[in-house]
Amino acid sequence: MYSYNRVHIIGYQTQPVDLRQTPGGTSVTDLNLVTPYSFTGDNGEKIQGKGFHTVTLWGPMADIANQFVRAGSQLFISGRLQTDTWEDQQTNERRSKTKIVALDMILLDPRDGQLPAPEGASLPSSGTALTVSTSSATSPVILNCAPPGPASRFSHSVLPPMTAGKINLPVKTAKGASSTTSWCGATSRAR
Repeated sequence: MYSYNRVHIIGYQTQPVDLRQTPGGTSVTDLNLVTPYSFTGDNGEKIQGKGFHTVTLWGPMADIANQFVRAGSQLFISGRLQTDTWEDQQTNERRSKTKIVALDMILLDPRDGQLPAPEGASLPSSGTALTVSTSSATSPVILNCAPPGPASRFSHSVLPPMTAGKINLPVKTAKGASSTTSWCGATSRAR
């Protein structure tokens, strides 16, 4: 039996990022992305609309979003759909909400004072806990963080636009997925 749960969207953040911490100290945030769309109706009229999506980020991806994502930021998100259910305390009705749990995030638009990735920049191959970072203020920081454990088919990658001279990420590298921890470490795992 096969299953596949993956969604890709490009949208705009609608409000400032609100970073929270779990009791265990893991960073988490919910982004609120709007994705404009249009289609032609039966009568030939062009119809425009907007979709609103909640995207949950965990660990280092949440930390980087808190540092770089602002209202109006354009993002590419790749993740999985997750439906949370609960009982409403006031009405005792069963409620549910479907959200995207991000596995990959790419910031698409450079802002004032930020530098885009240089031409030809690419993400490291999937399945390795590898952080590529240089001290040059004109180079991007590229993260590809695999969950701990054996080599995984999941990768968490983030390509933030860099503000000249203002990036200072703690970096440890590990080959493959060994007991050595990358900066993304144990907090960057598929949830």
